Amino acid sequence: MSGQAKSTVTLDLDGVLIQNPFGSYVVPTVLGHLERSARLAGRERAAAHRELRGAISAEWQRRMDRRDFVAAYHWDEIYGVVAEAYGVSGLPDVTRLVEEGSAQGHVHALPGAHQALHLLRERGLRTVALTNGYRRYQWPVLEALGLAPLFDDLESPEAHGYAKPQPELFHAVGEVLAHVGDTLEHDVLGANLAGVRAVWVVPELPGPDPVVAGEALANPDFSTFFGEMQDRAIYLRHHPEATAALLTPWVAVRNVLDGARAIVEQLT
Repeated sequence: MSGQAKSTVTLDLDGVLIQNPFGSYVVPTVLGHLERSARLAGRERAAAHRELRGAISAEWQRRMDRRDFVAAYHWDEIYGVVAEAYGVSGLPDVTRLVEEGSAQGHVHALPGAHQALHLLRERGLRTVALTNGYRRYQWPVLEALGLAPLFDDLESPEAHGYAKPQPELFHAVGEVLAHVGDTLEHDVLGANLAGVRAVWVVPELPGPDPVVAGEALANPDFSTFFGEMQDRAIYLRHHPEATAALLTPWVAVRNVLDGARAIVEQLT
């Protein structure tokens, strides 16, 4: 690619390259503050946490239902709404919790993450994180895992006013060679809407081959699996624009390194 502008590959983060600290640290810490509510006095802790998780989920769902996809990932705001409803003040800043959780080992890189990014960059490709997680929640994780230097940039909803699968978030990056992600209704749908090749990372990929592409995407085993995965796609009801064609990837791979190999072998 000497003398030419570098081509860009965008990559989702959670479930593709990283495990974030929300499940094991951020959310439990937030629940520990919210459980002090007088409304929960006398409740068993497990029952109180179930109620609080339900309230958090309901607030997220309200934002999704009104198609405010950017606000649906503003966790400080969502937790704040629930805290106000339960009469609790002094919630910790989510960015600080992400930093604490990252420092305490509540994060890890997924298999092939470092190798995939190195491979793409060695081929002269730009690597841009394209995530629905706000930058302030994601960048500390990348830094803690040593992945930050392997990215040219990170694009996220709060910077552009759009979230995946809205194609405008992809367009904010410029011309994209391929997008790598694990969520049909965010990554594959969004990439296809934006006219970008979609690399679907799916660890449960059936059969012995780590990459399924071309005519193999139409074989009976994959078609059955693909239908089952669509049935399990929890965000699909928010995206009536999704069709089977728009949910079909360019390639399906077992992990991000397989995806990077497919990109460099077939597109460079």
